[in-house]
Amino acid sequence: MPIAEAGFQGPAGGPDPLALIRQGPTLQVVVSRAPVSPQGAPPSGLAVGQPVQSPPASPMMRVVQGLVDTGAVESCIDSALALAMQLPVVDRVLVSGAAGPSLHDVYAAIVLVPSLGIPIAGRFAGVHLKRGNQQHEVLLGRTFLQSTVMVYDGRRGHVMLASASMLGGAFAFAFPSTTFPQPGGTPLSAAIPPGLPASSDPSSSADSGATPDGEPGV
Repeated sequence: MPIAEAGFQGPAGGPDPLALIRQGPTLQVVVSRAPVSPQGAPPSGLAVGQPVQSPPASPMMRVVQGLVDTGAVESCIDSALALAMQLPVVDRVLVSGAAGPSLHDVYAAIVLVPSLGIPIAGRFAGVHLKRGNQQHEVLLGRTFLQSTVMVYDGRRGHVMLASASMLGGAFAFAFPSTTFPQPGGTPLSAAIPPGLPASSDPSSSADSGATPDGEPGV
């Protein structure tokens, strides 16, 4: 069963509850520029619920950090990332955020969470994450979470997600204690697949707790 850890490693090698508070649950995601319909056709060759360790390398892909955001209805991408990847604009919508409603371009893309094998194909509003000094370039909203089961253990600094399609009946989470890859505020999700360019510095100390201008709230 694919299970992903969305917490952070502390200096002593264990979980870091304070980093989880500052930065929020974080997963590594792959954003790709692919021909999809404005309605969002499923990507071919991707089986929901099956972990993907090494997506094919392509200049049309970027590996970025995604914030698991229960306050967002839809999943969104950073507007600067969308422009850099030349993602096609398919619409323009009014998005409500902490600063009030504003118009945002909507881009066609595929967002894949490799550690869970969950692809999201279709429309993503472009919001100003990097402009707000946030390290994340994708927001994984409640439409993403409806395909998962999540356990948030704030006391110990663990956040575990599993693909709901693979759970079936009864299930139980066992929080690991020895799966931390490296220190420095690194997300405890799947490592960057070989051959894919990382578009941001994962060691950024910027706070991701503040709501960006234009982040969807409703």
